[in-house]
Amino acid sequence: MLLVLDNVERVVEAAPLAAQLLSCPHLVVLVTGRVPLRVRAGQQYRVPPLATPSPHASPDQIARVAAVQLFVARAQALQPDFQLDATNAGEALALRRASGDRPGIGGVLFRLGIITREQGRYERASELYEECLALHQELGDREKVAVALLGLGDIARDTGNSGRAEEMCRQSLAIFRELGDRWGMGCSLHNLGVVAAQEGNFAQAVDLIAASLGLFRELTIGGSVAEALVSLGRVWRLAGEIERARPLIAEGLRVASDEGPRWLVAAALEETAALAAADGLPMHARRCLDAAMALRTTMGAPLWPANRADYERTLRAVERTCDVGSAGPDGAQTLPLEQAVADVLGCEALSGSSLM
Repeated sequence: MLLVLDNVERVVEAAPLAAQLLSCPHLVVLVTGRVPLRVRAGQQYRVPPLATPSPHASPDQIARVAAVQLFVARAQALQPDFQLDATNAGEALALRRASGDRPGIGGVLFRLGIITREQGRYERASELYEECLALHQELGDREKVAVALLGLGDIARDTGNSGRAEEMCRQSLAIFRELGDRWGMGCSLHNLGVVAAQEGNFAQAVDLIAASLGLFRELTIGGSVAEALVSLGRVWRLAGEIERARPLIAEGLRVASDEGPRWLVAAALEETAALAAADGLPMHARRCLDAAMALRTTMGAPLWPANRADYERTLRAVERTCDVGSAGPDGAQTLPLEQAVADVLGCEALSGSSLM
C-alpha cells in the first residue's frame, strides 16, 4: 500500500506519526514538502524546481519552458480553450502591479514588450520597454537596464531607425561587457551588425554578426544561433555573395525549425526565396514566400518594416517570371510549412552545400 502525505511542511509536527507508519508491513509512505522530516528510516530525494523562462526568451521559446507548460496544462484543465498570449501577459502585468512586486513588474514588462514587438505593435512595445528601463534604473539593476536598452534597440532595428538602434545597442553592449554577460554582448553585436547592413556597410556587418554567432555557438543558445546565421546569410546575399549566403541561411532554417523561434523560420524562408529568385527558380521562390506568409499570418508576426523594400523586390522578381496568385506558381495550393522546410533543406543537401 502507498500512503501519500503532501505539503507536509504545513504539519511538521506529524513527523513522529510518519516514523511510526514506516514500521507497518507492506506500507510505503511518500511525503512531499519543503522541509525534511529527518526520519531515520526514510530516504530523502531533492526535486529541483522546473525551469523558468530566461529574460531573452521569445514567446514561442517561453511556451516550451517546463514551468510554463505546467501552468498552461493546469489552466487548460479548467478552461480547455486557454492559450498563452498577450492577453494573459497583460493580466499577469496587472497582477504584478497590484502586488507591488517591482522586479516582477519589470520582468513582465519586458516579456510583454517582446510579444507586442513581434506582433508589429511597435509603439506599444516601446512604451513597455521604456517603463521597464525606467523601473530598473530606479532599482539599480544594471543587467535589466541593459536588457531593456536591447529591447529598445530591437524596435529601432526592426523599423529601420538605424541611428536609434546604434545608440541603444552601444549602451547595452557597454553594460553587458562590464558585467561579463556573453549572451547580452552577442545580442548587442548582432543588432549593431544588422544596423551596419541597413546602412550598406556590409564588411562591418559581417564582422559584427560573425562575432555574435561565435558567442552564441559557445553558449549553445539555439534560437540566437539561428538568428545570427540567417542575418549573416542575408548580409552576404545583399552584398552579392550568393554562395556564401546559401549554407548560412540553410543552417539557420534548420536550427530555427528544430529549436525556434518560429518567426525566424519565416524569415529564413523569405531569404531562401530571395536566393531562389537570384538563381532563376521563381516557382521555388514563390513556394517559400507563400509558406513564410502563411506562418506569419498564423503567428500574427508581420515582416519587419525595415525589410519590406527588399521583400517586395523579391516578390516583383518572382511575379515578373510567374503569373501566379497566392496559390503557387503552378496552380497548386501552398505547401504545408513542414514540407516547405523539408524541400528547402533537401535541395541544399542535394546541391552539395555544406552547413557551416
